[in-house]
Amino acid sequence: MKLKFSIIVLAGSMALFSCDKNKEEVKGDFSATEAKTTLNEMTSQMKTDVVELAQTEGKAGLADINDLLAQDDVFGGRIGNATTSSKVKAKLAAFKSVFIPKAVNSRRGDDDSFDFESNVGVYNWNASLEEFELSNETTDIIVINFPEEGSATNNASLKITEYTEGAYDSGDVDIVDGNNVPVMEYLPTAISAELSIDGTKEIGVDFSASYATDGEPTAVDISVFANPFTSSMVLGSSATQYDVATSYKNGNTLIIGASGKVNFLSEEKEDPKDIDGSITFRDYKLAGTVDAEEMDKLEGSDDPNPYVDATLSKSNRKIGDIVFVYDGVDIWEAFVKFEDGSQQKLEDVLQPVIDELENLTMDFED
Repeated sequence: MKLKFSIIVLAGSMALFSCDKNKEEVKGDFSATEAKTTLNEMTSQMKTDVVELAQTEGKAGLADINDLLAQDDVFGGRIGNATTSSKVKAKLAAFKSVFIPKAVNSRRGDDDSFDFESNVGVYNWNASLEEFELSNETTDIIVINFPEEGSATNNASLKITEYTEGAYDSGDVDIVDGNNVPVMEYLPTAISAELSIDGTKEIGVDFSASYATDGEPTAVDISVFANPFTSSMVLGSSATQYDVATSYKNGNTLIIGASGKVNFLSEEKEDPKDIDGSITFRDYKLAGTVDAEEMDKLEGSDDPNPYVDATLSKSNRKIGDIVFVYDGVDIWEAFVKFEDGSQQKLEDVLQPVIDELENLTMDFED
């Protein structure tokens, strides 16, 4: 059975941003006409927020880092050949991942680790030589100075003030002298970094995490700033449950905020049992529960509606229920069902936002 858009909007939203007791009692339902107008207003505001994100200096600064550091060896000068290039890119993937902490698992060094202390220093981009040069300045952090796109001077500065990691059992083994030797993976336990352009902070990351011996995260706390937006997430983990709290702000204005839990069938945390949560956009809220265990048993035209209880509201006034409608072939599509029984496809409501998000993604890929 295929649930078009439901996985994105419901399972994705609630699993990542879920919250127990989030399905508050809503009062004073909107009429169908009011609800449809309200949905259009929500879509317009969401599109505006995405466009604003795409135009921020922080987003541009992140792209500058990606373009420059993806092809130039900060710690070794110039990339000399294909073999060196592959090694350097693995190193830089780890270095860049101060902004993508979960990807910090391919490092520099024969044992796949990254030694922050041995790489401290000030690295300046030499445009004539087209390579980074280590200055004689004394420092206990890593500083990389380089030109913003279109600049003739090194007006951008990336500072990594803290980086620590731990070694954890990856579950793989190497055969050494006939013996099985566990392969360790190196995961970040603390990261603090920021990018400034012309003296103004545009990007910032503060990250901390703890893990079980097998590398399973037991607690994660991360805050990412991309001027003027700040995104934060706190993750807690127990034997068969994830608890999540997240927020996304423009300055001091909350754009998206949510928190909650996902229960799993086993300690492997592969198959969810149930999801209880909500995701809030400004004063709009999508809240409900999903019986993931029962939904996983459905096939073909089996009706998922008995296992999903979700409501869309604004300022605690109900806009409509989320229901699924079978297309007659193989897909159940998510709709908003209004007070008078009429329905509107959720994908159509959010399509302008989806288009802007795709454009934003393509900007980074280009």
